[in-house]
Amino acid sequence: MNCGVYFIGSGEFVKIGISADVMGRMEELQRWDPVLLEVLAVEPMPSGRAVRRERELHWRFQLDRVRGEWFRKSPALLAHIAWLAKVVA
Repeated sequence: MNCGVYFIGSGEFVKIGISADVMGRMEELQRWDPVLLEVLAVEPMPSGRAVRRERELHWRFQLDRVRGEWFRKSPALLAHIAWLAKVVA
């Protein structure tokens, strides 16, 4: 799996984060989450750019923030993930 900004789904929530090993990060998160996690999309990019992009996305979806890096699956967030999945595919 590519490194960069990831969108990991857990039930009605999405975690927006960065990692050089997205699948490893998902496995780590899964240890603490009773809901089966799913990588919804990854926006691949170098780590320096990923930090800035993650901040941009957290700001863009701030009204959907639940806690920390976890956001509600709002229509706007789901539309962004669907768009990203098409662009990166």
